[in-house]
Amino acid sequence: MLTAVRASSSNSATSGTAISVSAPTGTTTGDLVVCIVHANGQTTLVDNNSTIATPVNLTSGSKTADATSATTASITTVSGRLYLLSVTSKTEITANPNQPTATGTGLAFITPSGGTVVNDDSSSSRRRITYFYAIATVSGSTTVVVDFASQTQVTSVWSIEEIAYGFNTTTPIVQAANNSSPTVAVTSITATLGAFGASSNITFGCGAIGNGTNTITVGTGFTQLSQTKDTVENNLNLITQYKLSNDTTVDISFVSQSECGIIGVEIQASTATFTEDLNDYQPNPTYGHTVSVFSRRILAGDPATYNFTSGGTGRWSIVAVTISDPNPDTIFDAALVSSNSSDATADPFTVTGITTATDNAIHIVMGALDDGVVTVANNPAGYTTIQNTANQPMGVSYKVITPAGATGGKDVDFSGAGACIGVSLAIRSNLASIALTGTATASITEADIVTGGKTIILTLTNDTWVAVGATFNAQRQNIINGIDSAQAEGTGWDAVVKALQGVAGVVRTSNTVVTITLDPQASYNITSTETITTTIPSTALTGAVAIVASPTFAITATSASNAPVVVNGVASLITKNSVIVTGEVTDIGGSAIIERGFVLSTSPTPTINGTKYVVGGGLGQFSLQITKLKAGKTYYIRVFASNSLGVSYG
Repeated sequence: MLTAVRASSSNSATSGTAISVSAPTGTTTGDLVVCIVHANGQTTLVDNNSTIATPVNLTSGSKTADATSATTASITTVSGRLYLLSVTSKTEITANPNQPTATGTGLAFITPSGGTVVNDDSSSSRRRITYFYAIATVSGSTTVVVDFASQTQVTSVWSIEEIAYGFNTTTPIVQAANNSSPTVAVTSITATLGAFGASSNITFGCGAIGNGTNTITVGTGFTQLSQTKDTVENNLNLITQYKLSNDTTVDISFVSQSECGIIGVEIQASTATFTEDLNDYQPNPTYGHTVSVFSRRILAGDPATYNFTSGGTGRWSIVAVTISDPNPDTIFDAALVSSNSSDATADPFTVTGITTATDNAIHIVMGALDDGVVTVANNPAGYTTIQNTANQPMGVSYKVITPAGATGGKDVDFSGAGACIGVSLAIRSNLASIALTGTATASITEADIVTGGKTIILTLTNDTWVAVGATFNAQRQNIINGIDSAQAEGTGWDAVVKALQGVAGVVRTSNTVVTITLDPQASYNITSTETITTTIPSTALTGAVAIVASPTFAITATSASNAPVVVNGVASLITKNSVIVTGEVTDIGGSAIIERGFVLSTSPTPTINGTKYVVGGGLGQFSLQITKLKAGKTYYIRVFASNSLGVSYG
């Protein structure tokens, strides 16, 4: 049940195409956030929360004096944004440079696996390149201190980049890989990443060479962020680059030399996709101002700032409201109840409330003016006001309506001088569900399970599967375990299929669809129909609540008298000593094939009790060359196939 509005936040600007608002304080996984935008000039807002922002270089520099640490220039951080730090350094001792650490106010820098490499291990001096990342926990100015663990570096070079939004805040970095050529002169070097987890993820690279006078060229398709040289010692050159797409080959090139290294990184995009409840909505087409509403159930990894992009520039104001929902099995929508607008001054200006029964909803009313401050004039009992007075003024009032079926959404009056616009929204909860389709649901038989290849397709509504890659892969066996028979035969579904089905057959084809292809199960054997129910475990769903798929499906037992069905054999390429024979099993019958092949005799109607040639098992066509036959003698050959219920001959 929806019980409370947790918090709100707001933002506004006099112009621009980028519209953003910070997540309200205390927003947590499972909450619903509703973003309401009042715009003058903006058109067709686009949800930009699962698109990673273009990286921006904040600072780069070098330290040429002997030191055990280096301090960067001051940067301004914003809480919730991603910061990337690349560092290369050189010693003049016969020991590799220590792997450095880095700290800054509100920045807990991490080096991922594969994020550091020694690119010069000669005896007299040595070099290393290291990559770090951190999500800022506070906003403000800070320097970053790079510490080399009490080891003196004769020179060091660094670069810091910022990504404002669109990355996964739980796991921003999926993988890192490195490569180096410490002693062999080359003209380019490449770090090879594994396959990317999603097409929306982007690529970052940092590379270094041991020559401050040599220029580095960015990799194919990459854009340079910075290139910083040690201009005093001429010992180091560091480049950072990015590509707003997947690229498993992160490369740089330069005039032939050794002492080079590169690190490639996959940055994971957020999966935060908002629902467009209203977009560019104009109650009165002659009135230029618009209202847009976006809503989303908050999940782990969601951004700390919600971002939207407009097709036009102009004044805008945005309010975000977070609704807490202690019942995690609900997903939400924001439905328009009513609207009002006027080109003339209306004071007060009324937006109609909810006049019909509303099942467990939160009523949100928004009012705005062309110019000047708008205020809520008659806040009804139980309603709370959010006031945004800057730039494109907007007032918002809301109330939780309970119990389910209650009618309680009131009219709200807004006061102010100017043309006006308003909308009334009901935030309602919808239960998640899973539809079961596929070839396994249509007249499936015992023989189909033995043969394999049938599909179970699970399609989610109002929920999504957990993230693609390792997170989902870890749930594949749990999904198999949730497909359960109402019967308990010793060689039935639970004992055979559930126990032996491979996880490779469970494929996440989209955020809402999983397809299971059943493996062949030769030992599957039932005497009566099995009814199969599919329950998806909570750990496989982002909504974190188990769901029973609909409908169930039944597996029909094959008649116990059915032996396999075979097709008469064909003989070809007959010589005086050999022959090639071909046969086919078209139906396995009532149980799995034990043997198939050919029987041979110098008497008519040979059987498996005589000379027998076994050729594999299962359905389909098969062939065999029989040799060492005696010229002038007559041979009789028949196709055969057997299962636990009998033997058939062709």
